[in-house]
Amino acid sequence: MKIGFVGAGKVGFTLGKYFQSKGISVVGYFSRNITSAKEASSFTNTSCFESINDLVRNCDALFLTVPDNNIRDVYSSLSKQAIKGKLICHCSGVMSAKEAFDDAEDFGAMICSVHPLFAISDKYKSYCEIADGFFSVEGSAFGVKLVTDILKKCGNDFQVIDKSMKHKYHLSATIGSNLVVGLLDFCISTLVDCGFTRENALKALTPIVTNNVKNVMENDVVNSLTGPVERCDTNTVTKHLNCLSGEEKEIYTLLSKRILSISKVKNENRDYSELEKLLEGAENEK
Repeated sequence: MKIGFVGAGKVGFTLGKYFQSKGISVVGYFSRNITSAKEASSFTNTSCFESINDLVRNCDALFLTVPDNNIRDVYSSLSKQAIKGKLICHCSGVMSAKEAFDDAEDFGAMICSVHPLFAISDKYKSYCEIADGFFSVEGSAFGVKLVTDILKKCGNDFQVIDKSMKHKYHLSATIGSNLVVGLLDFCISTLVDCGFTRENALKALTPIVTNNVKNVMENDVVNSLTGPVERCDTNTVTKHLNCLSGEEKEIYTLLSKRILSISKVKNENRDYSELEKLLEGAENEK
């Protein structure tokens, strides 16, 4: 299978170079920014196409590695006669294949969305790391079959999901990636309030954060949970709440209620009623 890329940003660079490294044929790139297409084709030793439909004619599978807001517009610019028998993919985490390529199957194309659950941060280096990446795949039956065959050849794990779950899937990815950054900023800012420099705050938090994530990934949440909520230490939780106000107090309270439900699974015979009342009272202060 010969793969072509529309879009020459971090995702296009990374997947093109990665697929090549696994023995999958990449024919080249088209981009509205010809400089980016030339750069990507040079990086992958492939061709730079000045016409999107020339690229379509020269490949069996087309990956639209463009921003989500541009996927439908790029698709609409394709010659519909040229896509017959082709695999058309995008890499959006939130958009389904059908949502992006609504009439592609009517013209004989196979469609798929393939999303790397992986932070692609460097267009020149991330291809070395994405071997450990997990992918979600969704689309038409033949489209999913072709893409999962590619991923099997690359050695990546993947999960096929239903198109109705795309939004919820992307919600999970956002919570686990972007929203964690917000939570870590909360941690760092709290230590800065205690007199830490930001540099020392990062240094201090690194072991506890990395070890906690490692424990959760290896042992799941129930076996990894510790701390004042888990041990039903209402005195400590009260002291924490007294340090907080506004949205920071709300964040602490809601997350504490979340891990309280996990604590009940871990310690079935422990009485958490006093702590429940404390957290409910804090939530009602809003």
